Amino acid sequence: MHTQIQSDLLPLGIISSLNPVNTVTNITLEKTDLIVICSDGIVESMGKNGEMFGEEKMKLFLENISSNNGELEELIPVLTAFTGNQVFD
Repeated sequence: MHTQIQSDLLPLGIISSLNPVNTVTNITLEKTDLIVICSDGIVESMGKNGEMFGEEKMKLFLENISSNNGELEELIPVLTAFTGNQVFD
């Protein structure tokens, strides 16, 4: 099962005076569960054709490594191929 937790808050550091109301989301984790935190730098990576990598491709990647016992490190060559060998910081 995959659970995505969405946030309605702005990213950290956008507005220095922002005082967000604390939002708590409780989920139950199993020993083998994995939490993945993804920045906009991944989903907004631009492909050779001008298309963004996007959330859907990220979800498909995570589903693929989950079902094939893959590793998160496999994302680097996937993004490199998608973007045409751009350097990632």
